[in-house]
Amino acid sequence: MHFIKIAVFFIVISLLFTGCSVTTPKTTETTSPSVPPISSIRAQDDFYGYVNLETLQGTTLEYGQTQAGSFSNIDTEQQLLDSMTRIVSSSEVFPDGSCEQIARDAYLQYLDFQADEAAIINACHAVEAELDKINNVQSLDELMSMAEELRTDFGCVTLSNLTVTMDYFNPDEYGIAWMQATDLCGVPLEEVDENTYLAEQYEKRIIDTLRVMGYSYEAAEGVAHNLMLMIIDVAWATNFDIANAADPFSYTSFMSSAEIDAALSHLSVIDFELMAGIHDNPYGGWLIMDKGQLTAIDALFDESNLEELKALVAYDFLAQYGEYITSEHSIYEEYFPTSQESIDLQAIGYIHQIFPLVLSDLYVKAYYTDDMDQQFSRMCEDIRESYRELITDSDWLSQETRVLLLEKLDNIRFVDGGFCLEQMKDDPSLNDVFGANVFETQRNVAMREHAKSIENIGQPRNRLALGRQMHLVNACYGYDNTVTITVAIMGAPFFDANADYFTNLGGLGAVVAHEVGHAFDSSMIKYDANGVYNPLWLSAEDMAALESRNEVAVDYFENSFTVFDVYRVDGELTLGENYADLGSMECITNIASTDDEYILLFENYARIWCELTLNTNVIDQLSEDEHSPATIRVNAILATTDAFYDIYDLNEGDGMYVSPDERISRWK
Repeated sequence: MHFIKIAVFFIVISLLFTGCSVTTPKTTETTSPSVPPISSIRAQDDFYGYVNLETLQGTTLEYGQTQAGSFSNIDTEQQLLDSMTRIVSSSEVFPDGSCEQIARDAYLQYLDFQADEAAIINACHAVEAELDKINNVQSLDELMSMAEELRTDFGCVTLSNLTVTMDYFNPDEYGIAWMQATDLCGVPLEEVDENTYLAEQYEKRIIDTLRVMGYSYEAAEGVAHNLMLMIIDVAWATNFDIANAADPFSYTSFMSSAEIDAALSHLSVIDFELMAGIHDNPYGGWLIMDKGQLTAIDALFDESNLEELKALVAYDFLAQYGEYITSEHSIYEEYFPTSQESIDLQAIGYIHQIFPLVLSDLYVKAYYTDDMDQQFSRMCEDIRESYRELITDSDWLSQETRVLLLEKLDNIRFVDGGFCLEQMKDDPSLNDVFGANVFETQRNVAMREHAKSIENIGQPRNRLALGRQMHLVNACYGYDNTVTITVAIMGAPFFDANADYFTNLGGLGAVVAHEVGHAFDSSMIKYDANGVYNPLWLSAEDMAALESRNEVAVDYFENSFTVFDVYRVDGELTLGENYADLGSMECITNIASTDDEYILLFENYARIWCELTLNTNVIDQLSEDEHSPATIRVNAILATTDAFYDIYDLNEGDGMYVSPDERISRWK
């Protein structure tokens, strides 16, 4: 195989910034990178470049952008602005509790607040009042009570990471989970674990938080330094294999309250539960992801650390409500800088923050049609049927395992725009959360959401409850065996109701098939047909066969294609996503049958991954992102597809040629 570097798709731009914090204004200026002129690319050498060359050469990056492409080109911001403009300018009286009524009232409240200096000052004073309470705490018991108040009345998570969430061992129930913290006080734990000297750069915001509370600079500096040492202790106790795992929940185990109490040296199970606003635990324990980190955090609760823990609580509170104090505390402006967006877009951002599902419903009503629903539903079932054929014909697996995998396939449920329309209903109770200003409304919403999460304790869980907002460009596979495809991603080139079926199949169809493929990737294969974590649900022989294929796939993606003729993907890091891509291509090509259908499918598949990206971003992606770079997602996947060789006449010596004995497959 020949490795070909196509430089046009990655740009070398060096950006030099100075200072502790940089805020890049949104402008219409564009960069003009120097790109080697390329007039044409052969499909046989680089199919990604063959399809996308003209588009990429005509793409520029706005000042401050690091990438632009198919995902970022879907302008949901403008779509939401258009919808909101229609609603606000309408004389229609919308039903009480409808998404239109709630969105319009929230929008107008935001505009009123920004023009009301007295309301801005009152909100600032309300936040200061809570800071005064924190400042006046005299003991750990008082501070823990303060943490409970902030969680219950403001939705502020501090001191206790406990949350009510899906039980990963039974997705039809809720559980109480201790989630692994990846940062404390904005300090990335893995970063300071590896380089403790970097911790100093994060002390400034802690110092400024304490200065807002009335500390002198010298006193604040001392407390911030001591708190940073405590955070480093937590970092040293943290298992970063969990944070970096493709499936972090495989590290989760259930511990009884008695077992947890035995592991804690300072506080009790009840102490941590109360700080999370939990007064009753019918589960008799927690789901715990990182016991070592939990015990390290528990060790911080000593009266000698009271000032440092107060600083941590204040930091967490201002991380959520600090924007309301900048009018009277200029030292906090750099953390909540004045927005460069229009007041209308700021208002929409506010609605997204406090009423995300209202905005989601509004978007679905405006941009999801019956025609889209019919076409998309057909495509989803075609994809399911294609996977059924692939799994059924996988005779390298036992019949028993194939039956179990088919059961899991049949149990997959799609959450999409049509599902949202079915579930959508007016909710007049949302009007109860509106306060006198946006601060009060934000606080009331947080209070309501916390109360709802507490009500979920001991109740059955609806795994089809909408969790992803339909106005965000997104698609995901859930641990509970659901596939969510948002309405926002149903724009060209992913999907066009007026396009032919196979163009859409190569676009959104590939995305859907990718998410379905995650049900059987190297991590999610450990979850059974009901979405329950159970590594033993398949026979040992078949799991061994699957794992042996993992090794082959890792080798293929690490050694078959390069980026910049130098860099290679991390096959282990990207295995789950690469498998989902591989399964997706096998699935959608199994639906096509003619050369014309394959061509439409292949070309739009390359088109959806079209992106112009800074080379520094690509290099970072190789070490940090479980997704392979776009060129790899196209070329390395298509190079495994026999139909691609036939249609584009690939032969040995071509850049994308892989010998038949080196081509990998997920199912064949």
